[in-house]
Amino acid sequence: GRYGGGILLQKYTKRFPKQKEVIDQTIERIKSKGYLGVFLSKLVPVIRTVISLPAGVLRMNFTGYTIASAAGIFLWNLVFVGAGYIFGESVLEMFL
Repeated sequence: GRYGGGILLQKYTKRFPKQKEVIDQTIERIKSKGYLGVFLSKLVPVIRTVISLPAGVLRMNFTGYTIASAAGIFLWNLVFVGAGYIFGESVLEMFL
């Protein structure tokens, strides 16, 4: 996203115009909330896949972005692993 991300975003939104609003909201979230915006964006299904492009376009610090991103991904995965741990046996009993 840092090198050529602006051009890539223009092409992407031209090809997928419905995504333009989501990307614009994501850019505004990152501008206003910074690394917290990256962290929160990793918890939202559609936004989590495109967050790296706006972050690169805004030239966020790579280390800060990586830490915020990893923390968001960790929390996202923790929810699903925790759910599997808590409900796993119940689900298996239902189907076996």
